Amino acid sequence: MTLAIGRSAAEAYAREQHALGLAFATARRYRWVVSPDEEELLSAALVGAAISLQRFDPGRGVAFRTFAITTIDGMVKRAIRDWRPGTVRRPAEVVSIDETDRDG
Repeated sequence: MTLAIGRSAAEAYAREQHALGLAFATARRYRWVVSPDEEELLSAALVGAAISLQRFDPGRGVAFRTFAITTIDGMVKRAIRDWRPGTVRRPAEVVSIDETDRDG
């Protein structure tokens, strides 16, 4: 299954392989971080790769590599930032406006 819709199968496959390579390289780059562990960093990087494949628009004039690196790096940094021992924190995307509006 390819995530890039409207592209040739070979082009989509090449883009997916490139995104996976970037995800692994980004996770390796942050392996010096003590916590979260390397598996969690890789998981965040792979989520970033999937998001970059879904959201990339070649019509915007940005190279896929540039877009993917920025997206993957952001997801890994978010995983590092949100990691707290013994706490559970929902990602920002999960919190709805209704939950933040307590006056209504």
